Amino acid sequence: MDRHQWWRTAVLRCCYKNIYPIQTQPQRPNSLANNIVISLCIDHEHKLWIGTYFGGLDRFEGGRFIHYKHNDNVPSSISDDRVFSVIEDSSQRLWVGTFAGATNIFDRATNGFQHPNYQMLSTYTAVIYEDRQKNIWIGRDKGVDFIARGSSTARHYKNQPNNPNSLIGNDVNTILQDSRGLFWMGTKDGLSIFNTKTNKFYNLNEANGLPANDVLKVLEDNNGKIWISTANGMAAITVVKAGAAYRFGIINLMNPTGYKAANLTPILP
Repeated sequence: MDRHQWWRTAVLRCCYKNIYPIQTQPQRPNSLANNIVISLCIDHEHKLWIGTYFGGLDRFEGGRFIHYKHNDNVPSSISDDRVFSVIEDSSQRLWVGTFAGATNIFDRATNGFQHPNYQMLSTYTAVIYEDRQKNIWIGRDKGVDFIARGSSTARHYKNQPNNPNSLIGNDVNTILQDSRGLFWMGTKDGLSIFNTKTNKFYNLNEANGLPANDVLKVLEDNNGKIWISTANGMAAITVVKAGAAYRFGIINLMNPTGYKAANLTPILP
């Protein structure tokens, strides 16, 4: 974004070696709506969208913040002022997930919000993710909603206590599709690896070598290694193809000598 980089704090604007904190200023109505910033997104027009806690959604444009807040009397307003997730999909639709108002899609033509009814598992939204097939995955506190491209209904994935190949926990923090096509879902109860071809999950937790069950974020590096952050440090996971199966090696970075290899039953045909 024009040599600028954005981070969450309130918001910091970083240009070269200078850092400029951006915070709400009650005397200025076009300043940041709230200092508790939860999510950031830069859209295809290079506009910065800022999800705040109780401040609604802000758009930074032309040196000022444009506010979008819930209004009971305006059906097209944002559904909740606690904005937890903001993404722009490949069709340039801006998805906005909230704490208790489910999911919003910003309509640029009307400058308002659509509130699609996909029969979701919950009105809480922790993460919205678009995969390479242009499907939408939404992590909630009661499982994962999957919206296939072009579909008007959602498929649901939840923990099933008697099914070890179901989602490890229903409170989902993060979702990632890796270069192999596997989906990694971090929950408060551990990490699930999902294969869409078999519709099965393989689950990892502290017993398998993770530093904590509460998995907050998952990333893949250029070498195909998976990195996870947890409530008690980080871990790196190596993925090795072994015939029709995968083998996962977990390096707990809180205890680098504690390497564990998980030999999995086949999860790909």
